[in-house]
Amino acid sequence: MDIQKTWRLPTGNDVVAIPSLSAASAEIPAINFISRRFRGLVELAGGDEPFLRPLVRIGAKPLDLSRDKSLAVEKIESWVPSFTVRDPKSHELSLRVLAPPGERGFALDFVFKNLASRKATVSLGAQGCWAATRLRINESGDLRLARRAEISTALAARTLVLGAHGLAPEFALALSSPLGLDVQDYGLEGSKARAAAKSGAKAGAAKVPAPLEASWEDGKALRFRAEKSFSVEPGQTLRFPLFFGLGLEAVSAVASAVEMQRQGVEKLWDRSMSFLAQRQRRTGDAELDQILNWNLLFNYFYAMGVTLDSEEFVCLTSRSPHYYVNGAYWDRDSMLWSFPAVLMLDPRRARQMLEYAFFTQGRNAGTHSRFLDGTVLEPGFELDELCAPVIALASYTRHTGDLSLAGDYNLRKVLKQVERVLNWKRHPKVGLYETTSGPSDDFEPLGYLTYDNVMVWRMLTDLAELKDKAGRDQEGRALREQAEKVRAAVWLNLTAEGPRGKMFVWASDLKGGRRFATEPAGCLQLLPYWGFCEAEDQVYRNTVAYLHGREFQYSFAGEKFAEIGSAHSPQPWVLGLCNSLLSGRREAARDLLVKLPMDGRLCCEAFSCKDGRPVIGEAFATAAGFLAWAVWKAYGKA
Repeated sequence: MDIQKTWRLPTGNDVVAIPSLSAASAEIPAINFISRRFRGLVELAGGDEPFLRPLVRIGAKPLDLSRDKSLAVEKIESWVPSFTVRDPKSHELSLRVLAPPGERGFALDFVFKNLASRKATVSLGAQGCWAATRLRINESGDLRLARRAEISTALAARTLVLGAHGLAPEFALALSSPLGLDVQDYGLEGSKARAAAKSGAKAGAAKVPAPLEASWEDGKALRFRAEKSFSVEPGQTLRFPLFFGLGLEAVSAVASAVEMQRQGVEKLWDRSMSFLAQRQRRTGDAELDQILNWNLLFNYFYAMGVTLDSEEFVCLTSRSPHYYVNGAYWDRDSMLWSFPAVLMLDPRRARQMLEYAFFTQGRNAGTHSRFLDGTVLEPGFELDELCAPVIALASYTRHTGDLSLAGDYNLRKVLKQVERVLNWKRHPKVGLYETTSGPSDDFEPLGYLTYDNVMVWRMLTDLAELKDKAGRDQEGRALREQAEKVRAAVWLNLTAEGPRGKMFVWASDLKGGRRFATEPAGCLQLLPYWGFCEAEDQVYRNTVAYLHGREFQYSFAGEKFAEIGSAHSPQPWVLGLCNSLLSGRREAARDLLVKLPMDGRLCCEAFSCKDGRPVIGEAFATAAGFLAWAVWKAYGKA
């Protein structure tokens, strides 16, 4: 599927996220970074104008990418947005928005080729409007920081620096170019702006570019510009990168930009392409490969990142404000959905995820949601979230053979805490465990969920395996016996006669109350995936037949875009497609998946059963990982 002009093209690296880059115009409405101090995403945003837009003038005529019918857009290596316009009698212009891995910033990389028979004059650059600074943790709130700008000469570079200040500098963004930007190449504007160029040149001396000063009212938009003009001979090609570096104040921001400048855009480009190519997979199905790799990399960069102020690796639901619970942490989302895809691509990064889950977030394992420093955001107990980090840890040790993390003293303390919490939730007579909320984070009045207790069985089995590998056989045997008691209790208490014969129930109060249902976020379809039963088991087959049949309210059977949904978002879910890919319904899931626009082919929460368009939960980064993993499990080649 070609990129549509209505799509957003998120890009970025571990430090900076550009979540809303316009496919129609290459405009950037906002950028953000992760802050340990503020425990969420800090966003620099425009207002009526975008935070940043490219500037191109050929001769005296401005070039508007959004109105150029020749505009071609692609994602290079499934991640780097590239825009190209071409007039065969005049010019070819390409713009790539590159956020090199390992750097604290990004670049606008312009390439202009003169196709005319005479010299061309071209001006290239960017203009912006910094109207708001926001903190995003699920919802958005304003950070009341003063915005300032200056021309810095730090590191012998002449650099425009935009900074946010409270009692002290909070962060800064610097603009730089290896081709040089003099004072006249910059522009600053505010509601009470003034700019004064002060010449420091002496008589007979070479002209020294003067510093630029500016002032404006707090709370008003700060507009800025960086632009440079060139003469390009016929047939010649000009490459002009603008580097944007983030830092905690002016010098560190300038250093970020200058470091990229010193490496050179060609080296940064080659290194980025190699990095991205190594983190993709191929099934041999072109349509699936696009979905697979776009979602793999979206998960890789948007479900985790590095804080600007403390350089800590963190995991989170999404770095995009378009997902409605962005900037916070859920065990289930990171450890069950995001983690398998990362483990497949990059075991070292998967280990970082585990270290974060246990060492930063472990003290509140099983709690509904947390801030990025591990503090409780939303209280409430969820059984599947308690189990998720342990299940991920066991899969890591199986995949890598690395037992050092599981043997870490502090991690073992967290495992003991998990076991204590689990025992508090055990029914006094029946070997089952209670939860407050289910996998969709909604309150579960019946309390005892089949899926959640299967996760307990999986976790106890995995813990037993870890104990065995550590040479603690007696503890392993005890955990395995406990796991088998849970399995027996599920079969005895959480199966019953239902609409399709004997079935797994969704929830029970163990007093006669029960409900036949499921949720895509923790679906009964996945019981064989977790190893609890065989796909041929008749009770399981009856359950799946009901869940995909017209009797079940959220099956959407008979609709054009049919997949399981739930009361939480009462339309079909992309996670439902993931579950089908992983549970023997791969062809039906594939046929539906390739027709879905989702969120520019990136995972959303739910889509319309009528036309397949996203209805909620766009830019769902952790689920994008599970989607990529499910496609690879269903269609991947060893």
